[in-house]
Amino acid sequence: MTPIPQTVEPSFIDTTCSPCKDFFQYANGAWLARDTIPAIYTSWGVIGESREQNDAQLRRIAEAAAAKRKTGDPATRLVGTYYATCMDSTRAEREGGTPLRDEISKINAIGSKKELFAELSRLHLMGVDALFGYFALPDPLESSKYTAWAYQGGLGMPDRDYYTRTDPSSDSLRNDYVAHVTATLKLLGHPAANAPNEAREIMALETRLAGASLTVLEQRDPQNITHKKTYAELQSLSPAFDWTGYLKGIGVSAQPDLNVATPKFFEGVNPLLRSVPLTHWKTYLQWRLADAAAPSMGKAFEQEDFKWQARLTGRKALPPRWRRCPAMPRSSTRTVRPTTSRAVRTTRKRMVPMA
Repeated sequence: MTPIPQTVEPSFIDTTCSPCKDFFQYANGAWLARDTIPAIYTSWGVIGESREQNDAQLRRIAEAAAAKRKTGDPATRLVGTYYATCMDSTRAEREGGTPLRDEISKINAIGSKKELFAELSRLHLMGVDALFGYFALPDPLESSKYTAWAYQGGLGMPDRDYYTRTDPSSDSLRNDYVAHVTATLKLLGHPAANAPNEAREIMALETRLAGASLTVLEQRDPQNITHKKTYAELQSLSPAFDWTGYLKGIGVSAQPDLNVATPKFFEGVNPLLRSVPLTHWKTYLQWRLADAAAPSMGKAFEQEDFKWQARLTGRKALPPRWRRCPAMPRSSTRTVRPTTSRAVRTTRKRMVPMA
């Protein structure tokens, strides 16, 4: 017989507090008094402890697969080769930004809007969050089937409000964000004299994208993100964007309809595609690529990324690489999620052939 899971932890209880006076303190007081938030997390609780157990199990699976990456079945070889490559911090440090070189060259070679859209589709296939998200989720009006969703995206900070709030703390955070983008562009090889201005251009572009975006609160109302439309109607929202070419680029055929979750956003993108210089778009795409890849690269990129994440979240320590590697594929998919993705394309480029 399967044992009944324990749903109440007696050691959490503060027996000095009456449950009739403060039940939360009674149920959790002892745990609150003795427990601390681990440095690698920004919050902690029972779910966090469950996550620790899950991470330990993932580590055992990944390390076992890595040990059999040349002899196991195809799935074991795939998982094992990925994990062994991701854990090879020595190689990551030696290569620095080299794994991004080919894609950066493609971005630099963009000479037209058509080529810009082609590159965007390629970056989306890598899991890079640039400009917008396009992915499959259950149909909001018929949950028995999946449908395509077109969603706002492309921001380097968590959501719209980080760009629009006007209090001193938000101003300071935005200044630090521009400094972070500047530092990352320098790591990519941009001249030190140019990088600050390029970072400000990226900030200006992302601010305009944010201005067309729904707030987090607005997105919580299903009615605000449910807008079934045909692809012809989507094209009419943003006629400056080549949706036919984009779908071809990601290998997806147009269906009878899709959910354009944030039509206001795509209307707002249209004038940006017409007015923002191509050079600004190219720098923006380089930044989005580097931002996505940074956690799996060498120490310079890794530490700059962590410095910003610590500023943003209050995290005090970088999780060890064995914790980060299993998590990376969850956000590097063949479609872009409506949240900021963290791609592992650089790790894939370093993967050794599976003989």
